[in-house]
Amino acid sequence: MIVQEEADVVGYEAQSNSQHQQHEAGGVGGMGGGDPYVDKITSSLWRRAAQIQSTLGSLTGKEDWEEAGRRKELEAQDMYREAQARAEAHEPSWAHGEYERWMGKLEQAVGHVSGDTDMEARARQRVQNGTDEVERATE
Repeated sequence: MIVQEEADVVGYEAQSNSQHQQHEAGGVGGMGGGDPYVDKITSSLWRRAAQIQSTLGSLTGKEDWEEAGRRKELEAQDMYREAQARAEAHEPSWAHGEYERWMGKLEQAVGHVSGDTDMEARARQRVQNGTDEVERATE
């Protein structure tokens, strides 16, 4: 029992350390290095939050808030550009793959209802492409 508890503690510390390292490597708010489409959204949100922080700092005369907001905004802009480049390079994306799967299923249903077998075939391929991208992204 004690050995199991020690193993659990060691496992928890290793997991905690790994999460900390991922957070530290991630830049603003821990973003970055993950799914390129999710990183684009996340970096946009962080950029907006940084702009608000900088504006509040300016309005209240808190120069440290203003400066921190500007720094975070620049980091978020860099992160967005990096994520955009990764997306344009067709880096596998779980979010994009899931989107393609769902849109393919919807298109397949429309093709079935309308009797358009070509649409159904294209939709099946879209579903498969999305499934393949999800698998590549989660490897």
